[in-house]
Amino acid sequence: MNDKQNQVKADRATLIAGLNLANLTLLPGVAFLILVVWYLRSDETTAPLEAHYFLVGLYGNLAALFLLVVMPLAVILLSGFHESVIMFLIVYFILFHGLFILLATMAVARAINGRDLRGHTPN
Repeated sequence: MNDKQNQVKADRATLIAGLNLANLTLLPGVAFLILVVWYLRSDETTAPLEAHYFLVGLYGNLAALFLLVVMPLAVILLSGFHESVIMFLIVYFILFHGLFILLATMAVARAINGRDLRGHTPN
């Protein structure tokens, strides 16, 4: 029974990490709202692995929002709409978006294995 319970925890953690990845790729905003609602409905009995991936997903998505939306808009508003600025922002966006997708994919792989991002298996 213990293996089955651990598998259920890993499955939920995988779904949570998958929502993080979905927010970056398929359903931006929608997946984040699902993640926030699910987090707000969780309670003290949430498994440590699930809680870990809730926080990873929430903080990761907020960091992505800041670096992929807020910063480019601030650069455009402060520097103007010049060709060199747009070229820089395209490279910037591709670099950081790819980095966030890579990190989210790594989180999904760790969650599938029932481990947190440091490689530990929480109780």
